[in-house]
Amino acid sequence: MSLVVLAAGKGAPGVTTVAVALAAVWPRPAVLVEADSAGGDLVYRLPGADGRPLARDRGLLSLAAAAARSDRVPAALAEHVQRVAGGLDVLVGPAGLIQAAGIAASWPAMAAALAAHPDADVVVDAGRLGPDTPLPVLARADLVLLLVRPTVAAVAHLRATLGWLMPRLAGDARTADRVGVVVRADPRHAAAARREVAEVLATAGLPVPVLGAVAEDPAAAAGLAGQWTRALDRAPLVAGARDLAGALDRRLAADRDPLPASMSASPPTSRSAPTAAVDAVVDRPIRVGGR
Repeated sequence: MSLVVLAAGKGAPGVTTVAVALAAVWPRPAVLVEADSAGGDLVYRLPGADGRPLARDRGLLSLAAAAARSDRVPAALAEHVQRVAGGLDVLVGPAGLIQAAGIAASWPAMAAALAAHPDADVVVDAGRLGPDTPLPVLARADLVLLLVRPTVAAVAHLRATLGWLMPRLAGDARTADRVGVVVRADPRHAAAARREVAEVLATAGLPVPVLGAVAEDPAAAAGLAGQWTRALDRAPLVAGARDLAGALDRRLAADRDPLPASMSASPPTSRSAPTAAVDAVVDRPIRVGGR
């Protein structure tokens, strides 16, 4: 199974929104993990499968407590996961910086648990990178994706963020191959935005590929925060997340398998839960394939 981390530098390019959408449309079972050291807000966004709020104390807090008591954290990971309406499994994060500081010592063990989870791929929302970022998770990740908007200021901050991050992952010879950029842009200008960001990174001598783009879609973003009532499946944000998930899955498959990516990438599954999870925030799972 794969471990994919989403993060960003200065600014707010919507890491949580993209992480929710990406995990919801991932082509295999996935667990969404809130690892933002500033605190998570999934408990405010997504209702549980029973319609009630998610429990804050069941997630990374309980996993950290288990890590302090036992060396069997990977086997116990499923005990700390909650399922939201629509079928997406989530591991909720701490409420804020104080709780995040309290579990900091457990990150090496928890990172091992996430990387070894046998039942699903893991998508991690690491929020804004900084001194409190759980670097053990990034160090174990198969892919670290940095989100950026295609503005002069945002790309300049991206360069600085990469300058901070790359040395901290330098112990792994695969560092350059497993760090990538995702652009948040108007779908009409996404291709040009990707090229421009790639050119800036190349000029700066940063060997980091731009792996995709996800739409700036305020209406769908509001929907994923529980404020919208129509189905999200055809929204530009979700369509872009689905395209990105497929591209990342092929890239990960190529890393795992010596066969060409076109032969080894896993096809999308037929289960409807990931797609339905896009609508979990409004508790109106969409119908797939007429079922």
